[in-house]
Amino acid sequence: MACRRGARSAAGLRSTTSRWNACDPMSELRHSVRHATRARRDSHDKSALGVWHASCMVQISTYRESTMALKSSYNMLSPDMLRKTTWKGSKTPPFENIENTTSGKMWSSIPGGHKWLGYFPVYDREFSRFRGKRPRVLEIGVYRGASLRLWSRFFGVGARIVGVDVNPQCSKSDNPGSNIHVEIGDQRDAAFLQSIVEKYGPFDLIIDDGSHVASHQIASFNALFMTGLKNNGIYFVEDFECMYWSNTDDYRDAPVTSTDFFKMLIDVQNSVFEDYTYQDFQVHRPTGLTEYSVFDIAKSLSNIKFARGVVVIEKMEQEPPRVLHL
Repeated sequence: MACRRGARSAAGLRSTTSRWNACDPMSELRHSVRHATRARRDSHDKSALGVWHASCMVQISTYRESTMALKSSYNMLSPDMLRKTTWKGSKTPPFENIENTTSGKMWSSIPGGHKWLGYFPVYDREFSRFRGKRPRVLEIGVYRGASLRLWSRFFGVGARIVGVDVNPQCSKSDNPGSNIHVEIGDQRDAAFLQSIVEKYGPFDLIIDDGSHVASHQIASFNALFMTGLKNNGIYFVEDFECMYWSNTDDYRDAPVTSTDFFKMLIDVQNSVFEDYTYQDFQVHRPTGLTEYSVFDIAKSLSNIKFARGVVVIEKMEQEPPRVLHL
């Protein structure tokens, strides 16, 4: 879903969190602001306020510098590619991404949801392999339950749809009679997520449409990908636009953005080449190896695909890379 929902979820999570994380830059920044405000209110100590204000400015500057570094890399593209141009869109129905997709047509008849229209072609392309096959689907982020109802229709009879959300009000969407289940908990809580896997999983498809906060998305992936997702399954993360909004830093609360984290998986996927030579992978030579030391996750990263605002990570047991000269 769009970040409008994400902003509400993130605010709700912050309001129920009683302590800040000293290892988290944006949490530290928010803590600094609160401390500065309290110092001014309680003691009117303007010097203390000035120190904290300066600290906040340093941290904000660090985030701005990282953003500038990203934008400077754009300059590696040709001038023609970087030329600013007009991109027109229509606000008047019919919308092609709804009318020409199965998921879009289904979703448009379900009240209570909001989505980027460009997601529907991606849903059809990536998720259709599970239609009619009784998949187990976990979606992080429930809101009003529209997505859960969409997946129930899209995947068909026998699909088990599980939604998790931090907001207790979302339990209203629980409908076991339709094989739609809602559990209340925090997507950062590995123990909670593992309990969901044990109760309902493992899953064919995991969709992270929760808070859209970087540290939350990273924590959920770390907790679920290896043990909660089946072989041949898909891990899908939405709403990366939240990593780029210039009007807020609320979503960029980790040392890296979610986008950078998932791009890093491409490096992990290819990291086996870091410690070996070309000859080590040659099957037609006696010197070629048959065993390699790799990161565990590298053995199951099949495909990593990005579309605007989303990433699709396919999990499939892989063979080591080998090369054959005939």
